[in-house]
Amino acid sequence: MLPRTVLKVITHLNQQSTFYNVYGPTECTIISTHHIVRVSEDLTLQCIGRPAPNYSCFLFDEYLQPVLPSATAELYVGGPGVFSGYLNRDDLTKQVLIDIPGVVDGKCYKTGDLVKLDSNGELYFVGRVDFQIKLRGQRIETGEIEKTILSSSHNINNCIVIKTPVNEMNQQEYLAAYISTLDSDSETLRSKIKDYCQLHLPSYMVPSLFIILDEFPLNSNGKIDRKQLPPVDFTQLNNEHEYVEPKTEFDKEIHDLWCKVLNLDKISMNANFFSLGGNSLLLIKLFNYYQAMYSNHINISTLFKQSTIFEHAELLTESIRTKEDSITEEQAHWETFNIND
Repeated sequence: MLPRTVLKVITHLNQQSTFYNVYGPTECTIISTHHIVRVSEDLTLQCIGRPAPNYSCFLFDEYLQPVLPSATAELYVGGPGVFSGYLNRDDLTKQVLIDIPGVVDGKCYKTGDLVKLDSNGELYFVGRVDFQIKLRGQRIETGEIEKTILSSSHNINNCIVIKTPVNEMNQQEYLAAYISTLDSDSETLRSKIKDYCQLHLPSYMVPSLFIILDEFPLNSNGKIDRKQLPPVDFTQLNNEHEYVEPKTEFDKEIHDLWCKVLNLDKISMNANFFSLGGNSLLLIKLFNYYQAMYSNHINISTLFKQSTIFEHAELLTESIRTKEDSITEEQAHWETFNIND
């Protein structure tokens, strides 16, 4: 399977030739699917096409159940080209050669690759099952995020998204995106990519950290060596925005509640709750604090959409004002008098 960067170059330099992007593990005798690359297609989407002759491809979930079209699932390959097993490794063979009754004769190879099927019957490579992660209760395909980042700018050569180690400051994990680019203005690029991700991805899939590199470290096989990637710099979380301090005592109250919930010392008034490591459970905790202290009538879904200290302070101020006005109007309907009159 050709890397996206290679596909971009060869289709641009030679538009008269026909290029095939082929996919297949060694265990399936190399070529299991093929796709004719069109110059006009979106090369950020890695289309691997349709099964080669005498091969069958199936998408199953973790319970070996077929999935609906467009759903991301693991690819299983069947056919006469599938190998019979690893030499002297019966244990490993049993893990990857799966008997699926009623689907194909013989066994299917469990590729470990995540793909999705479009409405035209074309398969698209998404990523590895190994790189499917769970963060704050959400199952995330890092390949989906990488695809989005690659489509955000032509200056990006490659991208890897990982789940970070736990940040010792607040015991939270984050999504971090390592980006390979020759763009010299890394700060502008970082901001542009994040804005693009916020438009095209759910909030829980937007990386909190972006690490810009000239190139990725490679191992002896010429593949990206993830173990040699530079460590994540968590200070980027605090430096993402120029620090805006609370202006009023009420702002300071909300700021202190955020620090308590997120286990941070200082938070900018315009920092995003979720970018700082917040999640739905922590937001509910914050919401309960608001209820106990201010008896607010704010819907928690509103707090999801407006997720900075500044916005929360405005929402709570308006809620408190509305409540006070309501009490005043109610009192206007009553008049005290002496029962002896």
